[in-house]
Amino acid sequence: MSKNSDKAVDQFELLPRRDLLAPRELLDAVISPDGKRIALVAHNDGRFCLRVADVAHPEDAAPVVPEQERPFSSLYWARNNQHILAFQDNRGDENCDLSIICADSGTTLVFSKSDSADTRLLALSDEYPDEILIESNDRDPAYFDPYRLNLHSGKASLLEENNRFTWIYADHHLKPRLAELRQPLGGLEYYASSGDGNWRLLFSVDAGDELTTRPFRIWETLFGFNSDASEIYAVDSRGRDTAALAAWKLESGESRIIASDDRTDIAGIVVDPASHEIIAYCRNYDRYKNIPLVEDVAGDFAALSADSQDEVFILSQALQSPVWLIGRSAPDLPLQYELYDRRDKQTGRIVEPGPRLQRAQLARSAAHTITARDGRPLLCYLTLPRKISGPGGARQRLPLVTIVHGGPWTRDTAAYDSWEQLLANRGYAVLKVNFRGSAGFGKNFLNAGNREWGGRICDDIIDAVRWTVSEGIADAERLSVMGASFGGYTTLMALCRYPQMFACGIDLFGPTDLRTFLDSIPAHWKAHHAMWDFRVGSSKTAEGRQQLDTQSPLYCVDNIVKPVLIAQGSNDPRVVQAESDQMASALKRRGVELTYVTYPDEGHGFENPANLEGFFGIVEDFLARHLGGRHEPVGNELSNSTARFMMGEDPAAGPDRQ
Repeated sequence: MSKNSDKAVDQFELLPRRDLLAPRELLDAVISPDGKRIALVAHNDGRFCLRVADVAHPEDAAPVVPEQERPFSSLYWARNNQHILAFQDNRGDENCDLSIICADSGTTLVFSKSDSADTRLLALSDEYPDEILIESNDRDPAYFDPYRLNLHSGKASLLEENNRFTWIYADHHLKPRLAELRQPLGGLEYYASSGDGNWRLLFSVDAGDELTTRPFRIWETLFGFNSDASEIYAVDSRGRDTAALAAWKLESGESRIIASDDRTDIAGIVVDPASHEIIAYCRNYDRYKNIPLVEDVAGDFAALSADSQDEVFILSQALQSPVWLIGRSAPDLPLQYELYDRRDKQTGRIVEPGPRLQRAQLARSAAHTITARDGRPLLCYLTLPRKISGPGGARQRLPLVTIVHGGPWTRDTAAYDSWEQLLANRGYAVLKVNFRGSAGFGKNFLNAGNREWGGRICDDIIDAVRWTVSEGIADAERLSVMGASFGGYTTLMALCRYPQMFACGIDLFGPTDLRTFLDSIPAHWKAHHAMWDFRVGSSKTAEGRQQLDTQSPLYCVDNIVKPVLIAQGSNDPRVVQAESDQMASALKRRGVELTYVTYPDEGHGFENPANLEGFFGIVEDFLARHLGGRHEPVGNELSNSTARFMMGEDPAAGPDRQ
């Protein structure tokens, strides 16, 4: 195998890893209900700060609380225009506390039921601006109870004990109105209430429709109820393939179809926060697009998308204001926050991008639809280095890194991806595959992945990789696969099932034994066991246990012969560290070349920027040795991170490998 860097990709600048992976200057933003102020979460040299500014002068944002080591996971304005609601977990454990922050003084009241409880926001209300609905699983980790919380006193009043529902949906009158109950053999039942705690069965949803038939969750208004709360907005795939935009009547359960698309599920909605009516919906086949439903906003969406292939997202609206907060992104553009004034159709960035990265330095990606071996179409995204021509202008075959998305019931999109950009800058072609089981392409495509975690889903990845080779894009001797969570699991399964195809693989906190993984999922996921049985496999029967074992990397580890890099957050509640520990031990016994690194302050993903930067220093070194791409030498990033090398060599400990 050739391990020399390609001369073609050496023609362009090696961008600093720190610049490519650093968090955006602005991580989150939301407009106050009165439209006068904006709350911002800014990043500053590895720390995070909550700031507040007048909408007219966002550049003058002033800090309101001390800098934090971890970012807030979600941010809201209370309807009283005084308080900011910020949620934050502890070192990745996903048990969030609520900080009620006074925007004027910075005075903070922290609401936490216990260290082991998770707190979530349920509803905001214009009628009760000093109160909110929250939910917490302190009483029983498996279920969340709804509380009414006073923002000034911090006093919470229990509305009802919830001992059966997996989700409760509350309206803008602070009343629980709809609840979801999972059935023991799969599927859902939805119950309605007038807000008095008495629940009646509304309708049932079959197991095959449960992931594509659900209420919309909208960050700005939480759950999307219409003006008089007689309907809730939802996606609905019952009696059809793709999930349509619908409104469910809470009195009768009737589903009223508002919009649909033959190729893709409806991906989102834009709701007017004052009238509670839908003004646009969003579809996303190969790229995200807003479709106006009312004439009043058609010109706005036309202005926002004019002369641009960027994707535009409506992130926040005030109750009575002509200004929208939008997000703008593209494969070569990290998410930018902008204020859009509907009066003059003009936009302005809240934070001007720094000099670190320019669009001309970044790679573009293109969507391709390939055909799987059984004829199923697979939408893929391929990103190539900016310059890939060799001597005489001929295109050279490139080393390829396939990034497998997590979930698996999510999807890859055209959005900016810092991992993708770093790898492309190092000279790798980067492939992302929407394999069967991915969300967004209709329930038939989603359900085709049922109980195929290590089977046809893995085959789809392989078929896409083979396509890049057949098209003359990838070098068949320099292929790698990597992913996080389900993507990490699939990486290991690909190395098991196709031991000679890939030169190496990178697994970030992937399940390794499906039985132990399912036994260790968080308590509030256990009500979803019927769904896991239906879509992954059941350990209740001998046949089911055999299927789970067959699709577990731990039980086919003897097939793995190529080098493996494993990373794991020690506080991960979804895929516990024991999953990675047992795989690392098995690989070590087999004598496979292995690097295993853990992070004691991380959970299911990287929140500490120093950890992400340091880990990708390890990744660059690993790929350069096994695929021959370019890399930036590992410096002091690892000493700034919390990385613990459990097995394998610290690339910063010895001489740099070129």
